[in-house]
Amino acid sequence: MTVASKHCPNCGNSIQKFRTLTADELTSVAATVGHGRADAWNYRRCSHEGCLRVQRHFKADDGFNLPESFR
Repeated sequence: MTVASKHCPNCGNSIQKFRTLTADELTSVAATVGHGRADAWNYRRCSHEGCLRVQRHFKADDGFNLPESFR
């Protein structure tokens, strides 16, 4: 799994580790962004415990929260 440090708006804009998506997260992100799984691979998830934030690897302002079921 790729891990990168990025600012997370959900975590007070602090630096957090972001990881690649699991298969279930990837499916949810693909459905949300509407561009399919290929585009969903560009998103990473905040690794901070309890955070649901996913955002583009190189564009932090392009992000959203996963559904509560992913908590």
